[in-house]
Amino acid sequence: MSGTRISGTIRSSWEVFFFIMNDAQFNLAGAKCVQFVSSDKVFASGAITSYALDWTAQKEDKYHFILLNRSTNDASVSVTFWTQT
Repeated sequence: MSGTRISGTIRSSWEVFFFIMNDAQFNLAGAKCVQFVSSDKVFASGAITSYALDWTAQKEDKYHFILLNRSTNDASVSVTFWTQT
């Protein structure tokens, strides 16, 4: 996936956090992504309700795109991603 450009949009009815983790980071975080606060992420947004993504993978790896709602409020989220190489 090295050199692959990912573009897209995220829209949410409530604030969510968006992370991109490589496979090793994701496996380290496991099911506890809520508590994963290390700065060792490939990419992290702040709390968002709208976001335009333009990201390029810097090395060959498996990447995980994670949306996290830390609130007790329900969030309806719309995500559209596309790739370019």
